[in-house]
Amino acid sequence: MIDYVTHDGAGNLTGAFCQDPHHDHVGLLIECTPDERSNWLAYRAVQVERQIGEKVIPPAEGAPEGTEPTIEPIMGMVWELELKPAPEFDLAAAKAKCNDAINAWRLHANFSHFTHGGKQIACDQLSRSDLDAVANSIGLTGEFPEGWPGGWKAMDNTILPLATIEAFKSLYASMTAQGTANFGQAQAWKAQLAAAEDEADIAAIYEAMEAA
Repeated sequence: MIDYVTHDGAGNLTGAFCQDPHHDHVGLLIECTPDERSNWLAYRAVQVERQIGEKVIPPAEGAPEGTEPTIEPIMGMVWELELKPAPEFDLAAAKAKCNDAINAWRLHANFSHFTHGGKQIACDQLSRSDLDAVANSIGLTGEFPEGWPGGWKAMDNTILPLATIEAFKSLYASMTAQGTANFGQAQAWKAQLAAAEDEADIAAIYEAMEAA
């Protein structure tokens, strides 16, 4: 039983095995280490010139007694494993991907939570629809909707008192302000992205998004 990979005539690897070689693999396999077999997709097969044997040339006629025969290497082309070269960094594609990530960050941030009165208030899709429904009711009637409980539940399950319409407007303004801040942060990252010149510049933006 051996570790080996198989390849096609163009040097593309087609499989990795730990077994006695299958008869279909003869002539298309390269023995390898267990680590190379486990990570075989990182490699390709290349043809290189190597010594594949030896040719023994006896001493020429008339050579002094005791002259040793000449050993000459027999060279041939063989297949070996080689790590694939690292792909060339595509700055334009990386910028486009990072721009999408910034948009996704802002969408998530806008529908996560905001702070008001020292409390974190959820504004996921369900909570946001409730907040908008109360705001619309106030906008249409000038009053809280029927059955208004007098407050809003924070993420720690405590109730934040909102006895007046002005108090609710202040809560809603905090949500709007957080959305504006999220937009500003996203725009700052996009400005940083526009100025990015290499992979490290873009990686710094991803690190900032993870930390935000």
